[in-house]
Amino acid sequence: MAVPVVLLLCLAAFYSTASADHDLHSEYAHHAVLDPAEKMKLYWTVDWDAKTVSFAVEAETTGWVEFGFSNGSGQMIGSDVVIGWVKDNKGYLQDRFVTSASIPPIDKQQDYELTGSEENGGKTVLKFKRKFDNVRPTRQET
Repeated sequence: MAVPVVLLLCLAAFYSTASADHDLHSEYAHHAVLDPAEKMKLYWTVDWDAKTVSFAVEAETTGWVEFGFSNGSGQMIGSDVVIGWVKDNKGYLQDRFVTSASIPPIDKQQDYELTGSEENGGKTVLKFKRKFDNVRPTRQET
């Protein structure tokens, strides 16, 4: 079984502070506020039978959202990140891997699946899932 992933980073382009009503608390089993200003929140539920974790990231932004996991080191380099945004009411999600202190390249193997997205009232919500036993011994990024 895969080792639990460690939350490494959470970034958002904060362009707006307006509020939107999202009842993510009832949809997900767990949640955490990721910054002192409470502008970015993470929700998640583990499905042990399907071996997946479903996430929702809610950020006070109308721009992009980035969220990542380290391999346990707590360092950005070597971290698996997901970058997402909503444009023209359509959600986009990219699995990337941090190889250096620059824009992370898109990972050849896309481990995240976008399951929902919304941009409303100055907030962006991205819903996605991933298998938790997809650890690969070596990453092959582009």
